[in-house]
Amino acid sequence: MAKGIEQTDISRVILMFLTPLLALAFLAFSTAAMAQEGRIHPGAPIYKQAGCITCHKWHGMGGPGYGGTPINFRQNFLTREQLIEVIACGRPGTGMPYHIPEAYISYDCYEGMALDDFEPEDQPGKSRSVLRYRQVKQVAEFIIDHFEGRDDTLLPSDCEIFFGKSRMCKNLKMDSGGGGGAK
Repeated sequence: MAKGIEQTDISRVILMFLTPLLALAFLAFSTAAMAQEGRIHPGAPIYKQAGCITCHKWHGMGGPGYGGTPINFRQNFLTREQLIEVIACGRPGTGMPYHIPEAYISYDCYEGMALDDFEPEDQPGKSRSVLRYRQVKQVAEFIIDHFEGRDDTLLPSDCEIFFGKSRMCKNLKMDSGGGGGAK
């Protein structure tokens, strides 16, 4: 009898650890498969979930936000590494928050700066959305792959990335426009 209980307990423990791993593997596989089919970039849902869409908008051209007019990603002048640093560490003196909780503590921001090195009004705020470094890289890659170097022409597919084949995307007047931000 004791042997049967031990096997049941072991089975439960194995199942308890194996189930989340299988779920993560399935999620990673399905996201990668969708990205390969051109349906979704792995960084797009993170861009939306992290709140980037609030200021930089779904079209990546920015527009009025709580922190001023954010950068227009279609006219992006930042390298991949600089984008990663801005997403991870925020942008001092602007409304761009940092997304990695370790920013300015154990994560090196702007060549070792600490939050206390900035005047209080220039300190980047902490984002409500916490990202892992891998997610920060995926958002940076999405920005580069999807927005960088494009003109201001809006396509239905730009809207559909975030809102699917919704009525909003179907009825959207595809005018050029957007924000800018200082270079």
